[in-house]
Amino acid sequence: MKPITKVIQIAAIGLGIVGMVGGLMWLFRPHPSLKTGKPGGDAALVDPSLKLTDVDLEQADEKGNLLWKIKAKQAVYNRDKREGTIVSLKGELYQDGKVAFKISADKGAIKGDGKVISLVDNIVAVNVKDEVELKGKEMEWQTQTNLLKLKNKFIATHKTVTVTGNEGQYFSKKKQAELVGEIVAQVKEPKLKMTTEKLNWDLEKQQLETVAAIVIERRVDGDLLDRATAEKGSYNLKSKVATLNKTVQVTLAKPEVKLTGDELAWDIGKQFIIANKPLEAYGASEQMTVNADKGEYWVKDKVAILTGNVRGTSQKNSSTIATDKLNWFLEKQEFEATGSVVYRQPNPDPKNPITNLVGKSAKGSLTNEQVTIEGGPNADDRVVIDIVPNLSTP
Repeated sequence: MKPITKVIQIAAIGLGIVGMVGGLMWLFRPHPSLKTGKPGGDAALVDPSLKLTDVDLEQADEKGNLLWKIKAKQAVYNRDKREGTIVSLKGELYQDGKVAFKISADKGAIKGDGKVISLVDNIVAVNVKDEVELKGKEMEWQTQTNLLKLKNKFIATHKTVTVTGNEGQYFSKKKQAELVGEIVAQVKEPKLKMTTEKLNWDLEKQQLETVAAIVIERRVDGDLLDRATAEKGSYNLKSKVATLNKTVQVTLAKPEVKLTGDELAWDIGKQFIIANKPLEAYGASEQMTVNADKGEYWVKDKVAILTGNVRGTSQKNSSTIATDKLNWFLEKQEFEATGSVVYRQPNPDPKNPITNLVGKSAKGSLTNEQVTIEGGPNADDRVVIDIVPNLSTP
């Protein structure tokens, strides 16, 4: 079986011409005023370029499957360079014989015997299946790899998020994008902003994942409510959960609470934060810090639940509490502790003693130094109160 020969087909008004040029199949209609010389004539010997206006162009692979179709106001094909330039274009880019992108641009170029389409200025490329609209100044479609390269700044808009950045690669077949340089992702619901230098976008999993430092901000009516930073992290657009790793810090407003640790999961939809690794919680209004092996914070209720080796310290008066579990009600500035409670209340007055209280449960406020201890360690469950003299008395 003979191999398929690719040709240029020129259909002019009142004129039919067939010629082989550069391995491209171009179908177009020149403007009636265009003067076209016959192939092999004097014009072809003097000028290696073929210029046409109001053209329809298309390219197919060896099996006859379309690779792209483009309409342009003007097309110029250079036989020596084996590439064409096009002006004011609209068209379609194909993947496996089906439309992958609908495109438009001010200018473009057809390179590598039709294997590469370059687009320049006022570009709009819409991925039909993923429903992503891409805008930018420079893009390049590679037919063999189904890859759209984004250059010189871009805007990617989806119903769930809008992403801007400097450069990127959109793998149409994999439904994935790798984006780099001043990346800003504006999530639409709930409204929040993610900034990073490198972002991987999995459209099928609806997942945004960073491989660089990340900042997440949530604002309401322009006011910053919540802010999170980490060395890396991810956000799922469907579950609305941000997973943050390494040097994590989440700051929440009203009241101001700061959570730090190596790994935090922030459910922004349900307004819930959980840490399965050691963390530190700080309440600004109480000036109180609590460390624990793990914990969770309910943003709406303003309640922190901390478990395992819990250690709380008040910066106002240096009161401390150690326990197995601590429920911290930040709005009320109160706590409830259970399991092996040890409360220590130092007094700055050298004439007064330092108080240690031991029990099975406690409740109160470290800041106000009002604490009730219940269930002592003795058999009769009496509370044990140790009065320790302040040895720093002169």
